[in-house]
Amino acid sequence: MTVREVVVLDVFGAAARLKVPVGAWRWAAAIGLVPPPDAAPDRWSTATVAAVDTEGVLAALVSTSARTAAERLTAALCDPLPPLRPAVTPR
Repeated sequence: MTVREVVVLDVFGAAARLKVPVGAWRWAAAIGLVPPPDAAPDRWSTATVAAVDTEGVLAALVSTSARTAAERLTAALCDPLPPLRPAVTPR
């Protein structure tokens, strides 16, 4: 019987393997574009990382404004901001 070693990657290793920014990987994981960790909490196997669409991860991060980014982050965290909140950026 042969023993096969499974390589496990954290956020930084997964991002490096795909050659994407760590923020892009974290955002893709938050919105469900990346499969949930399969090796341990916040750890992915290399097979899972290899199956992720690199272009999709990068495309998910593209934002047109700070407001859009804030709205997407709020949606991903499922924690709505209060109505009539102060502007994030000057108008």
